[in-house]
Amino acid sequence: MDVYPVNYPASDQWDTGIDGIRDAGAHVQSTATNCPKTKMVLGGFSQGAAVMGFVTSPAVPDGVDPATVPKPLQPEVADHVAAVVLFGTPNARAMNFLGEPPVVIGPAYQAKTIKVCAPEDPICSDGLNFAAHNTYANDGTMIDKGAAFAASRLGPPPGTTPPPPPAPPPAPPPRPKASSAGGPQCGSAAVTSECDCRRQQPRLSHLHVRPENRAAISGLISRPATAQATRGPQPGHPRSPACCGAKRSANPASARR
Repeated sequence: MDVYPVNYPASDQWDTGIDGIRDAGAHVQSTATNCPKTKMVLGGFSQGAAVMGFVTSPAVPDGVDPATVPKPLQPEVADHVAAVVLFGTPNARAMNFLGEPPVVIGPAYQAKTIKVCAPEDPICSDGLNFAAHNTYANDGTMIDKGAAFAASRLGPPPGTTPPPPPAPPPAPPPRPKASSAGGPQCGSAAVTSECDCRRQQPRLSHLHVRPENRAAISGLISRPATAQATRGPQPGHPRSPACCGAKRSANPASARR
């Protein structure tokens, strides 16, 4: 970043302002031509604000001899000016008091211009407190206002990488699967209790078996497990042999008691 101080004798006499318009305009034009990628911010205070305002003007003010003032900037130069920040810009009342035309910001610069005026400053407002015109250099609020506007117009420095977006929140854990019958399945994460095979088949030790029926019952118990399964719940049922495993089998010795 570079700062160019406009070379002219600033004073309360407006005649010196023409020298400022000439020097500032020449520097802005030269920078736009020789450094086309450079973004410029034009700034000024009091008479300097009026100088920069006239620099943006697309035409010579009415009543001014074009031969006595610098030519307006080329229209394309506006594309190289990012912002115009003016502090205490003389209003029409102040310029009329000096016998000079009012400061008019050119149309191509109006959207990128900010005018900062201290409360009751008679140079840029309807106030009558002349001391307010000397508060700009020591008022951090007004300086910050102008600086923030210029920074917002300039954007981030070249090569600046924006921060990455925040990481998405972690995915919620999968919900446990429910069986087609509406209840939990053995082996799934949702099972909170063991299969109760005791309710499915009573223990033979609790039955009163007549002697003449013991042989038939013993034969039934000795059949293969696959034959028993065909009469019981289907595979996948919470109380099926596939679910309960060894708990499904009965103790043949109990039938002989």
